Amino acid sequence: MKINIPWPEWLTLLCVCFFLFLSQAKGQVSMATLSGEVLDTQSAAIPGAKLILTSRDTGLMRTTIASGDGFFEFAAVNPGNYKLEIEAPGFQTEVRTLVLAVNQVLRLDVTLEVGSQTRQVVVKGVPTALRTTNATLGEVIDPTLTRMLPLDGRHILDLAILAPTAVPNMDMGVQDGNQNPLYWRPGQGTEFTAAGDRANANYYLLDGATDTDPTFNTLTLSPAVDAVREFKVQTGSYSAEFGSGGGAQV
Repeated sequence: MKINIPWPEWLTLLCVCFFLFLSQAKGQVSMATLSGEVLDTQSAAIPGAKLILTSRDTGLMRTTIASGDGFFEFAAVNPGNYKLEIEAPGFQTEVRTLVLAVNQVLRLDVTLEVGSQTRQVVVKGVPTALRTTNATLGEVIDPTLTRMLPLDGRHILDLAILAPTAVPNMDMGVQDGNQNPLYWRPGQGTEFTAAGDRANANYYLLDGATDTDPTFNTLTLSPAVDAVREFKVQTGSYSAEFGSGGGAQV
């Protein structure tokens, strides 16, 4: 006898929310985060300050309001060139230009001067920001390198060896066409080792989703060089969202 058990609607909604959460969590890996405090010249917080983050590449705008202690955050920001405008009643408006890299967590504290809002302070040059939010070690391979450097074979992973402690693979940790014909896989002849670990300990993600072959621990899908804006090679002290491999996180 066949028994039909009704599927509760709340369980369907729960499953949908769970998968949406997972997709957003994976996307955080490749996104950048911008945060900081809005202060006056006496280092006191300016609550309620309005911040507008505008992409200079696409024109997309995001707005947020500083909290009671002057803190603000823009999470899940696509890497690229941005303009940040900060304004508050009784203070001069300030404009910052900045570049956010893949997986970057940038802390930017802004000091506003007392004055009329009709005056605007524009900061065109921003010094290189120090990474103070985590102890991650690695290197961002930016668009200048992905588009301008000639690559023999047009394999994007050839650029990974530009990161500190990363060197071409010289061991038998990865089985590919150059080392074992039984495991020949087209386009998988480029691997590297990082921080003294083996090449099969690396972990690859593409736009936040897993791009690592579970059998060979190699790059599953190698995108065309022209399709890659930039990527990051982390070689140590990974944050909590990583951990699927003991070598480099790409």
